[in-house]
Amino acid sequence: MELLSTIIAVLGTILGVAIGFALGEWSRDRHEKRQAKLLLEALNDELEANRFMIPQKQDWIRRMIESLKKGKLMLGRSVAPMTVIYDNHYPAIAKKLSPQERDSVHFIYHSLKSCDEIMTQFEQTFKEDLGANILNNPFEAHIIILEGAHERYEVANRRIKAHLWGEPRDALYRHSGQKEPPRTFPGGLIPPEAIE
Repeated sequence: MELLSTIIAVLGTILGVAIGFALGEWSRDRHEKRQAKLLLEALNDELEANRFMIPQKQDWIRRMIESLKKGKLMLGRSVAPMTVIYDNHYPAIAKKLSPQERDSVHFIYHSLKSCDEIMTQFEQTFKEDLGANILNNPFEAHIIILEGAHERYEVANRRIKAHLWGEPRDALYRHSGQKEPPRTFPGGLIPPEAIE
């Protein structure tokens, strides 16, 4: 009888530990999924905010181009794109995204950051090119750079819309059947019609 009670006590303890472990894992998994869902919603909010910022950035670039055409220099510093969620929480969010969605998000944020870098460093880059005296027409060369950034913002805007509508663009051509990206036009940018 004593042996039976000892066996029952040991089995009860093992069963209790197993149930406790299972409940703990279930709770942790549930918390991680809930956290990832909240972060995904925050990322989508961040993308939407950046989409609303793009027309302002494009307007700023248009004014910079007009200044260059008049032989004047307008600073490119403006409010940076929002990247807090992407920069700090992307690994947790990526688990919830398909490969195509991950590619889409990566390309969107890369475009936003690189265009912002062009704008932010514009004055320094322009002055260096002007001082180096290696370009025939630094004004024209920098107009082309700004036009390229303007177009990249437009492409990023379309990609954000598509992503938020649940139709992310195939940024790496994983599912398009293409072996290579479409031809680019001068400046190395892909024509917008090839992306859509």
